[in-house]
This record gives sequence, C-alpha cells and structure tokens, in this order.
Amino acid sequence: MREHLDLTDRRLVKQLSQDAQPGINRLAEILAISVPTVRTRLRTLLAR
Repeated sequence: MREHLDLTDRRLVKQLSQDAQPGINRLAEILAISVPTVRTRLRTLLAR
C-alpha cells in the first residue's frame, strides 16, 4: 500500500531537495510550523 504525503510533508521534502541542510529552526520558519512538528515529520519521513 502506498502512503501519501500531505501538503506539509511535500513542502518539507521540496525544501530539503533545494537545501539538504537548512536546520530544523530554518525549516520551521520557512514552512510556518513549529520546530517539534518539523522534527516529528522528519523522523516519520525517514522511517518510511
């Protein structure tokens, strides 16, 4: 079964494809989401 990425996950992947090491705080700022949310989503994406 394929797992679909939501809009936030797609935006996160897009940012990382443009700059692989922006830092959690910078990603949170760019995406307008909290730092803990970025951490959680990154962990989830990496575990897939």
